[in-house]
Parts: sequence; structure tokens; C-alpha cells
Amino acid sequence: MLHRLHCVRHCQITAAALVAACCSLLPSPVPASTLAMADAQVSEPKQFDVPTMDLNARALSSASRLGLRLTMPRVAEHHVVFLDVSGVDGDRDDLAVNGDVDFSGAGGGLGLFYTGLPDLGFMSTTLRVSAHREKSEVDTLLSISGRQGSIKSDLYSQAVHVLFSPRKPMHRSGLNGYLSVGLGHDRESRIIRLDGIPNDRLSVRDSRFNGIVEAGVVYPMGRFRFHTVATYHEEWSLSLGLRYRLRGAAGTP
Repeated sequence: MLHRLHCVRHCQITAAALVAACCSLLPSPVPASTLAMADAQVSEPKQFDVPTMDLNARALSSASRLGLRLTMPRVAEHHVVFLDVSGVDGDRDDLAVNGDVDFSGAGGGLGLFYTGLPDLGFMSTTLRVSAHREKSEVDTLLSISGRQGSIKSDLYSQAVHVLFSPRKPMHRSGLNGYLSVGLGHDRESRIIRLDGIPNDRLSVRDSRFNGIVEAGVVYPMGRFRFHTVATYHEEWSLSLGLRYRLRGAAGTP
């Protein structure tokens, strides 16, 4: 009888240790707000009249993203559709393992700019709605109580923004800026696998709403627009990028 109780107690301790080890290995959620590229849209003549392509690099506290956006010409006067694709690489040094833990992934999304909002004084206003998804996984091999572990994340983000930009450039060179405020709904699903088998007990699902603030400047040069943007949504990030007008007048506004 004592031997049986000892075995039961040993199994409970082992299970508790396994749960604790797995929980300690869970990476903190990557803020889903960063799945969308920086908008970098400022008021200028014929802003959405031609297709454009954006290349954007974003730096976060523990990761970096490289994204590509294709923005189509406006349709039905006020509606502009865009498509995003991106890749992410990063590492974590706050897990209960020796050394850094690397992760990587890819994602994409789509969105809509609506330019029919009334202007506010000297500021133009644009509405933006978007939805994005990104899948990532820990690249580093993990050992959890003698078993091989892996972590995969599936991130979803939906957001609504309002962009404000001066109708006239802030500088005679054409330099202009914008401020964006919005609300994001982020959902994350993290799947833990032990020896290749999903463990539902240790997997995590999370859903949250957060405010979003973004501000940036855009400098025109011929067909190009260079931009620098700071974004806050659960954490700060900095984006650098350029936009190329695929057709239309090459002169700066």
C-alpha cells in the first residue's frame, strides 16, 4: 500500500514538474499589432490614383520583420485595397533554457483605406481597416523533462485606424507627416508538442484588445517615398521603408 502511494506521489510530482517546465518555456506573445506594416500614408495630390509597392523593415525589442505591401488604385472613388506579405525572425533570452531561443515565421493580410471621411481643419483624415495572420515556430530544439518539445504560434490581428495628415506638406521639399490612432483585436494560439504529439493541456489561447498609436514622416523623391515610422501597440517598434509608384507622374508633389 505504501509503495502504491509512493508511486502515485512520484507521478504527481513528475507531472507537476513537466507542466512547470513547459510553462517556463512558453515565449511571451509576439504583439500581433506588428503584423501589419506601417502605413506611412500622408496627404498628397493623387495619393491613391496609381498602384504602389512598399518595402518595409520593422525592428521590435526581440524580433525584426520585413514586409512587402501592394496598394491598388482607388475604386469607387473612396476605396483603396492593399495586400501585405511579411517574414519574421527573432530570439528570446528570457526562457528557462541555456542560451537564446530562435523563432521565425511568415504571414500576410489585406486591408482597405477609405478616403471619404470629412477633413478636420487643415488635416486630412483616412480610415483604415485590416486583418492579418502569421504563423511562427521556435527553431531551437527544446528538451522538456527528457522529451523533445516544440512551440508553434498562430497569430491573428484585426485593426481599425484613423490617419491624420496635414493637407499641405510640412516643408517645401515635400516632407510631410501623419498620426494614426486605432484599436486592435489580437488572437493567439500557441501549440506545444511533446515528441511530436500536440499537448492540449499545455497549449495556450489568448485574445485581447489594445489601443494603437503610430506616427511617422514621409519624404518624396521622384517615384519614391521614403518613410520613418514609430508605432506603439503593446510595445514600441521602429519602421524604415520606401514606396515606389508603379506608374504615373514621377515628379514630387
